[in-house]
Amino acid sequence: NHIRFGISVPTKIGNAVLRNKIKRQVKEILRFDLPSYKNINNDYVIIINKSFINLIFDDKIKVINKLIKEELKK
Repeated sequence: NHIRFGISVPTKIGNAVLRNKIKRQVKEILRFDLPSYKNINNDYVIIINKSFINLIFDDKIKVINKLIKEELKK
């Protein structure tokens, strides 16, 4: 009984070091918010686009949280 996330960063976005950095950032953002979604039994895939990598970390947090909240309303 838990929610799971997959993170996909296309190879068109930077080299492997940059893609792994983005994945680590998204995992860290999700790690803080996951306890509030304990009763949800769904799997989600987050696909990162080029505009996401240009954001500062605080804006990345806002985008991910907004994305999750919109999806959970459905």
